[in-house]
Amino acid sequence: MSEEPQRYTFIFTPPEEDAGCWNLNLQSFSQALNETFPDSSSSQEEGALGPRRAQSLSFELELMPNEWLEGIVSTPFPQTGSVVLELATPVQGAAFAKWLRDAYVPPSAPIEVIIGLALENGVEDVRTVPPTGDLSSIVRELEEHIALVEEETRS
Repeated sequence: MSEEPQRYTFIFTPPEEDAGCWNLNLQSFSQALNETFPDSSSSQEEGALGPRRAQSLSFELELMPNEWLEGIVSTPFPQTGSVVLELATPVQGAAFAKWLRDAYVPPSAPIEVIIGLALENGVEDVRTVPPTGDLSSIVRELEEHIALVEEETRS
């Protein structure tokens, strides 16, 4: 019997110095999600998500057959925000990052990613999703990030 893979919370953001480069919009995000994942569901809310009020979109999608994931998109400022994917394996996180890169984020806009464990422990290792390439290149980037964060948090 194989061991259940470790799951992480992945946070995807545009780079801080160009926070509006994704032109993040909850309605267009929901539409892109539904076009690729027709069985997905989403609901929009407004409330406090951190230090200020923000628009948010909770979503659930079947990323791979019988593998449902949940997340939330928040926009504390117009066209600016982040996407959080909750409790995903590195492969699932990479598959979502690939979808985000290929189906939603403008081609010239970078996608930064960090796991929640890094934020909780002050590990400053933000990675950039490769702007081109297949799933395996993104998986490698996420696995390297996770390994570094886990090593730093063990020390």
